[in-house]
Amino acid sequence: MYYLKVDANQLAYLNVKNGNNSNFVLFEAQTNPNLTCIEVDNIGYSTSTWTNIDSTSSFNNNCNITYVPDNNFENYLETHDANGNIVTVGTTNSMGNGIANDDYVTTTSINTVTILLVNSVSISDITGIEDFVALTTLDCSDNNLTNLNVSQNTLLIGLACQENQITSLDVTQNTNLIDLFCFDNALTTLDIRQNLLLSKFYCNDNALTNIQIASNTSLTQLYCHNNVLTTLDVSQSAILSVLYCNNNAISSINVSSNSVLNRLFCTNNALTSLNAKNGNNINFLQFDARTNPNLVCIEVDDAAWSTNNWTNIDSISNFSTNCNAFGLTDVPDDNFEAYLEANGMGNGIANDNYVTTANISTVTNLNVSNLSILDLTGIGGFSALTHLNCSNNLLISLDLRQNIALTVLQCNNNALTSILLKSSSKSNQSNGLDLSQNSSLVELDCSSNQLTYLNVKNGNNTSFTEFNATNNPNLTCVEVDDVAWSVANWTNIDATTTFVSNQTECSTLSTDTLNSLKFELYPNPTSGKITIEVLEKAELKIYSVLGKEIKRLYLNNGKNEINNLNLAKGIYLFKVVTKEKTSTKKVIVNK
Repeated sequence: MYYLKVDANQLAYLNVKNGNNSNFVLFEAQTNPNLTCIEVDNIGYSTSTWTNIDSTSSFNNNCNITYVPDNNFENYLETHDANGNIVTVGTTNSMGNGIANDDYVTTTSINTVTILLVNSVSISDITGIEDFVALTTLDCSDNNLTNLNVSQNTLLIGLACQENQITSLDVTQNTNLIDLFCFDNALTTLDIRQNLLLSKFYCNDNALTNIQIASNTSLTQLYCHNNVLTTLDVSQSAILSVLYCNNNAISSINVSSNSVLNRLFCTNNALTSLNAKNGNNINFLQFDARTNPNLVCIEVDDAAWSTNNWTNIDSISNFSTNCNAFGLTDVPDDNFEAYLEANGMGNGIANDNYVTTANISTVTNLNVSNLSILDLTGIGGFSALTHLNCSNNLLISLDLRQNIALTVLQCNNNALTSILLKSSSKSNQSNGLDLSQNSSLVELDCSSNQLTYLNVKNGNNTSFTEFNATNNPNLTCVEVDDVAWSVANWTNIDATTTFVSNQTECSTLSTDTLNSLKFELYPNPTSGKITIEVLEKAELKIYSVLGKEIKRLYLNNGKNEINNLNLAKGIYLFKVVTKEKTSTKKVIVNK
């Protein structure tokens, strides 16, 4: 722009600070009696060069003016002081500039305000809120807003914007938020993964399809009813006391980890699985699970007590302390369940996370290889199983303690981190294969995994017809019945792997499984950005699920923000290593 002619108007504010003032050929702004300040690049240059202004106008680099185009919002600021008290227009302590309906207020009158209550005043546009940089509490509920930008209000502790028509809300910069009330709007997505202090979250009566709250461990109240949710994971919200998730399409709810929960309202969903066994049932103030026509079993602390006290269930529903024993086996992995349903081993209901126990309890041979299975939970229901092939999947852990008849196991080409075949000697190895009761096992192929420890000391080694543990680069020791016999007969191990006879010998070879490294990683799943928190300097090794190392990065003590992982969509293993400790977590990249 080289020409600007705005003379003979009613301007109260003019900003021409565009970085190009020195190239202007024409500038005229006279005959604007209310124009006191013109914001420019350089005060000296404009004063000496641009003379076509009124005597009441002056040039400045910062005119201390905030644009407030909504008349109702401006009127509230003009007629209220910083404490919310009513004042007359022009009063020196008002939040305005003393001029009604000019679309501007004085910035210094609002940038120290900490509490702003502008609910129910018919505001359609809250532009100008960005200069309320000291705000800790904002209530703009019950207005006509379609947009709300609070990215500059980084000190917010409480935000109430319910009962508007807001279609998009970004609170990623508001990391101090404790209370967020955004119900009764038109939201389809909402990211609260950065709001780690969030305690009360009311997002009901929107159009949300998904909410991720794994990082919100401070949540005490969650109201997400009347949305279109299909899944809800509250397992990390240990202090959650109130959960309203009714009127969605959720198929499975597990609140067994929420030990202080005392209100659960989950009516009118698509529930086929409900685990309310949290040890606190007798202290519940509300429980309602009606209008879930496929919910056969509800797992609780005490079936008799729940039957007598919780009457808000459908006639088809029953209480039990163990829904697996009720005739159903929990199969949370969709691919595993789909295979069982398609091969006559299901319960006739697709994607309900259950199969009929009687249909699987007599199966002796099961081949579920190459099905992209992440979780083989439910395999314990195959009590007669002798042959299992679960190779070429995405498994990290596998518990076969209930499959005591198992003789052949093929679990190669997964992402398993440990295998146990001896009870209790390594009970802390929860992320892996536990074969402690499988004394009949005679064939094992666990090659191409991420094993760090393997215990095959089951008293039956000499009966083995096949043993293969190759391509496990982190496997330092294998505990066996007889070291000399295994060295002579089992040659399918890596050069870095050694046979040992007990736990003590193994501890001298590897500290990975003895000293588990604690670290935090979020968000997970991720679209490409991730934060890793460690307590000491460490190295990050990223592997594919087939065990191929993708890249290495170095981590500093504290929070490490990785802005571009540059990884294709898929599942990866993130291994964090220090001099003495290591730990591995599964990460899903969904970009």
